[in-house]
Amino acid sequence: MSQKQQEYNLLLKRIGNAEAMLNNIDSLRAEGKAPREDNYYIDAFVKLVLMLGEKGIEVENELGRKMTYEERHRGFIHK
Repeated sequence: MSQKQQEYNLLLKRIGNAEAMLNNIDSLRAEGKAPREDNYYIDAFVKLVLMLGEKGIEVENELGRKMTYEERHRGFIHK
């Protein structure tokens, strides 16, 4: 597995963790325990998604083809 594929896998994992964090923040906001005007975590999540898109393009260029659905959504399996 190439360095770029490993980086892509890492970004997928970080996005999964960020989604869980955003769900927790959303619950806290609904309970009034977190301020609604604080968008730090939302902005960080958006940045992660943009980084994943850019890394996906780099990986596709390296592979010389489009990633499959499995590769795009689950990452690359260690070979």
